Amino acid sequence: MHEAGARLVLVEWVCPGSRAADVRKTPEFIEWINAVMHDAARRARVEHGADVSVLEPTDEVCIDADPTGEPTAAKIEATADEVHVADYPGGRWIWHTWLGPGLQQL
Repeated sequence: MHEAGARLVLVEWVCPGSRAADVRKTPEFIEWINAVMHDAARRARVEHGADVSVLEPTDEVCIDADPTGEPTAAKIEATADEVHVADYPGGRWIWHTWLGPGLQQL
């Protein structure tokens, strides 16, 4: 992967909306799944020299950039108060607000 110039970016599980499944929006679940992703990325870097990062939320996505906290009004709209984007405009918002800028900074 590294030799080919490929890069892997994992996206943290962040501030799911109120319509998300109950188990997937508890702080304990969010902290656990994000710890798994950070550990996997770290191990891939250390043990295999892979170019792996984890993209964390910004304050435009989650209030105070807290993955266990509340989503912003814009994220609620983009995800229909769920977890994933609900439509094309939501996908554009999440790309232009979080994913695209975040990838540029890594």
